[in-house]
Amino acid sequence: MFCTNCGKEIPDGTKFCTSCGYKIENANTQPNANIPVNNMQSNMSNSKMVRLTVIRRKRILGLAVPMRILIDGNQIASLKNDNSVDIDLPAGQHRLLIDTVGEVTDQIIDLKPEFNRVTVTLIMKMGLVTGKAAIESIQNE
Repeated sequence: MFCTNCGKEIPDGTKFCTSCGYKIENANTQPNANIPVNNMQSNMSNSKMVRLTVIRRKRILGLAVPMRILIDGNQIASLKNDNSVDIDLPAGQHRLLIDTVGEVTDQIIDLKPEFNRVTVTLIMKMGLVTGKAAIESIQNE
């Protein structure tokens, strides 16, 4: 299971996140359960589905560290350079977490009903010692 606050993987049944200390409301939640984060996920019934595409673009310089992609607390993929993943989500706000070995990028993505597809392009930004995922662009179609 994953912490709904920071997105780190934690043992099933944990009551507090071992990374950020956040209290896990339902410690019996199954892994990969569809967990609304901060009540941002819209009602699944009667909602239009929007395709979210997350692309990791390769940079000339940068690490080949995989980016763990989590949507609303659920891991959907681990992306390497020049990989992508598609997922259909109900229209509404969703929390996108990108974890790159201890560095977490947190972004709210608004999938409006008038959109058919939203594409998020990620890059790795290099720091002095570590790299962190950065959102290069968000395109709505």
